[in-house]
Parts: sequence; C-alpha cells; structure tokens
Amino acid sequence: MIYIIQGGRAGNQLFSYAFAQRIRQIYGNEEICFVLSAIKNKAMDDCNGAYWEDSLKYFDVQDYSVSFEDNIVTKEGNLFQRFLYQFWRGSRKLNNIIFSLTGVEFSKFSLLLNRVVFNLISRFGLYIITHGFSESIKKTSFKNKFIYGSFEDNRWFSDIESKLRLEFKPKYNLNEKALQLYNELLNQNAICVSLRKWSIDVHDDSELEKREICDRNYYEKAINHIINTVEKPIFVVFSDDLEWASELMRSIIKDRYPLLVEKGDNNVAEKLFLMSTCKHFIIANSTFSWWAAYLGEFSDKIVVSPNIWFKSNKQFHPLILDDWIKINCQ
Repeated sequence: MIYIIQGGRAGNQLFSYAFAQRIRQIYGNEEICFVLSAIKNKAMDDCNGAYWEDSLKYFDVQDYSVSFEDNIVTKEGNLFQRFLYQFWRGSRKLNNIIFSLTGVEFSKFSLLLNRVVFNLISRFGLYIITHGFSESIKKTSFKNKFIYGSFEDNRWFSDIESKLRLEFKPKYNLNEKALQLYNELLNQNAICVSLRKWSIDVHDDSELEKREICDRNYYEKAINHIINTVEKPIFVVFSDDLEWASELMRSIIKDRYPLLVEKGDNNVAEKLFLMSTCKHFIIANSTFSWWAAYLGEFSDKIVVSPNIWFKSNKQFHPLILDDWIKINCQ
C-alpha cells in the first residue's frame, strides 16, 4: 500500500498524486490510499474557506482508497519507519530554525538538508520532503510506503507528463454552464486570469504578508504584456472570490476588451479544465493556477507569472519555469 498524507487543496493534491504515480512505476500497480484526516479537520472550520475535500474524485485518475486515520505512519509503518519518521520531523524543525534565522525559505543549505534526508529515508519507504527535489528515488521491500510533503517541482513527474495530462481531466461530463463557457473559449485568444484571495483561508498576519504578492500592479503589468503580444485577447476570470476578482479585472480592463467570468458552481476538475482550455495564462502564486498553465496545450502559449512565489523566497522557486514571463513583484 502507498499512503499519501495530504493536507492541502486541489493543487497540492494533484502534486502528491503526480508523485505517487511516479512511485508506482517502481512498485507496479500497487494500491494508493489518500489519507485526508487533515483535510477533514480543515473542512469542519468555516474560516478556512471552501474546497477542503477529496478533490481527486472529480478527476479521471486511477482508483484509490481514502482514509481519515490520524498518525498513519505510526499505525501502519513498521518500527524502523516510525523511528525514521521522527528523524524527519527533527530535520523539519531544523529547517524552521534556519528559516527563522535567515528569513530565506529555500536556502541552499535547507535544500541540501532536505535532499540528504529524503535520499536516506526513501530507501525505507518514506518518501517525505519539506521542499526541494532529488533524482534519487529508492525502492524498498517494506510492505507500506508513505508520501508526505511538497512535491511542487515538475522534475518529480516529468517522465509521466503525457499520462498525467490524460488523468487530470474531468471524470464526468461538463455541466451545462461549464460546457457553454468551454464553447465560448474555443478558437479564440482566451486568456486565463487566476486571482487568489489569500485572506479567505490564511489568517496569520505574517503568513498572509508572505503570500500577498499578486496585487493590482501585478495584474496591470501582466495584462499590458498580453495586450501588446496577443491579438484580440478575451480575458477569462477564475478565482476563489469571483466578485472581488471580476471587479478588479473590470477596473483594469474597463471596456477595452471582452471579459468573461467563470461560474462559481463548477467542481475543481471542471474549473481546471476550463482554465487549461485557454491559450494564454496570467497566473497567481497558486498551485491550482500553476496546474492550469502547465496543462495548457496551446503550442505557443504565453504564461505570465510573478517573479517570486513567496516574499520569504526571493531567489528561487521551482514552480516558476524558465520560459515564463516574470513580472517583478519584489
């Protein structure tokens, strides 16, 4: 059994699933179990906003089971795996200390530490990493394997990209409103504009400050780049707060260009499919909007993104790809 311990929403769940599919190449078609105890707890708290759920159920992914067990490594891992899990937790605390002292989340030392720890514990079926990437993915003879952490780097799954593109589509037919918007987007220079309102589910002031990067100035610059590059653009708004997002976009675009707004009653697979149907992208520092741009199949697509992902990470982030247009947000 491969257990995926998940604590995030749709974008994060897609990263975990993508990495799990990479792991399945090593072990064959071993069963996957999503551990969603943290998701369940967050869904019960209204202050966390919407979409805290098993998001994979909307996508055409391979079969998996779901567990809401707490401390799954302690309950399903062997004695050595439980020991190594505590070792990893110690390395995570060291990461936090480094971050508090330096203010740099992706420091070279931190990335090195994560890689060394991952290379060690992955030999024993613990595919756990705080952030970063390693080319070394070891096979274990242990019965159960555990996946946990951030795999927000397309190098983890680049060799199965074509497979993921097929799976990350809606499992069911589009609803009537989604189908209508889809037909409007076809054969036009549709620009997907993603706006993430972090204050909906981030309530710590320091964490909010770190994440609020894509402000009005960012979208003005991004839209100007698209206007100067793309003929007859049609802007399409996607957001976790559509009223706020559409108001901001209308104040920038005014009546110069057509503006469409996605209906809020689509599930996450329908939303992502509609977003990726667009030809070009203005993304927020959001994993969900990252997936939309990544899955977009227009051969000459333009992706405009912030040049940093978080204010605590101004030098490097693996989600900001080399061929994207970066807008200075520092």
